[in-house]
Amino acid sequence: MSRSDGPSGLPEAGAAEACAALDWERLPDAVRGRLAGLAATAVGAMPLADVPVALRRLARFTPAKRAKLGAQALTAELASSAAFRTAVVAWWEEHRPGELTVTADDPLTAAASAILNDDPAAADA
Repeated sequence: MSRSDGPSGLPEAGAAEACAALDWERLPDAVRGRLAGLAATAVGAMPLADVPVALRRLARFTPAKRAKLGAQALTAELASSAAFRTAVVAWWEEHRPGELTVTADDPLTAAASAILNDDPAAADA
């Protein structure tokens, strides 16, 4: 997994705190938009059990419509739920491997990946 996993496969002790310390409200609009787009793509193809109840209505929309109309709900869920962030990352790793990396050529994708993967340097990205 791409997250900041320790030897046991679980996130390292500081990883969850790093993401929690990130001020999601102060993220640039472009980064929040990319996060919403990434989550919107994954939500439509995730098993219903992995989709938070608040987002299930959005799952029926097309990815573009989900990202546009549900951006605030998607980013709020990403900010508040480590389980949802993990599910989104897992979907990307399974269905589109190599696209969601902190070393991506696109700086917005790299920043969004750092945030989703609880990278301690996410605030700098």
